[in-house]
Amino acid sequence: MKIQKTLVGVSVAVVLASASLGRATAQSGEGAHGRDQAPCTLKEEPINEDGSLRKPQRLIDLEQQHDAAPSDEAVTRELAKELFTLAQFMMYCSKAAPKQKYPLAHCLYRRVLALDKENKEAREAKETIESIYDSLGKPRPSGECP
Repeated sequence: MKIQKTLVGVSVAVVLASASLGRATAQSGEGAHGRDQAPCTLKEEPINEDGSLRKPQRLIDLEQQHDAAPSDEAVTRELAKELFTLAQFMMYCSKAAPKQKYPLAHCLYRRVLALDKENKEAREAKETIESIYDSLGKPRPSGECP
């Protein structure tokens, strides 16, 4: 039991260190998380007090365009990109409590993957969140977006 707790503690420390490194490189616009996206550039926190997503107008517009023309590849690509940017912000830059930001980031990564099954960064980030929950013995976030 003591070994298991130690391993969980080490796992959490590694994940937190990785997230801190990701946050620092994202803020500078460099590294794996900031290469194509600048997740820490949002002007305001995209999360409501109840933990739900406060959708930026661009996301609302892209969702409407996608609903009107789901086969439009350009709109689908832009929607996936916008969702990924929001997910990265939640994962690496948000000041919200972990119990709010990680389920929301997980949901956003799932939405990215529903639009772009080949998105390796979204898949890895989603799996990272799931492994953190698994290592803590907590249930994974549901597929529902808060």
